[in-house]
Amino acid sequence: MFARSLLADLPARSGAAGIDLGSEVELTHLRIEARGTVDAASADNATGPLDAFPGEGAGPAGDPQTERLSAIVGRLNEKYGFQLSITDALLFEQFKGDWSSDPELVAAAKANTFENFMIVFATKFMNVVLGRMDTNAEIFKALLDNQGFAEDLKHTYGRDLYQQLHAPEGP
Repeated sequence: MFARSLLADLPARSGAAGIDLGSEVELTHLRIEARGTVDAASADNATGPLDAFPGEGAGPAGDPQTERLSAIVGRLNEKYGFQLSITDALLFEQFKGDWSSDPELVAAAKANTFENFMIVFATKFMNVVLGRMDTNAEIFKALLDNQGFAEDLKHTYGRDLYQQLHAPEGP
């Protein structure tokens, strides 16, 4: 009832079908009643009370780095028709590691806008790619032969690297 009352006061979404009750609905009372009881001790957990936050409320333990790499690889595969794997994405992370440790790029990210940083990054981008050419010839061939793929990768990692290096140090 509260939600219906609140909905009447919110602006209507464009194209949304519904009845406008205006301010004719007003919540004056709210009743809370017990509809039954349940024994909190279950057969699975008969030794102690139920844990309100299993796992200390940490949620599922996933690897955000692997998930981010998988998303990048999936997008590049879909867009360019490659069959890159997460192992191939680790090569891209090697590039990023080289870029991240370049003092000139670190200084450029901290002192410039994204657009100005990309001017400096563009000059370093292909140097790092060529420096690692012997480790995975197929990916390098794709980077050198497919300008769209190279530009997309350059922009993706340029933005990511800029945000990482431009951010203030520590919490």
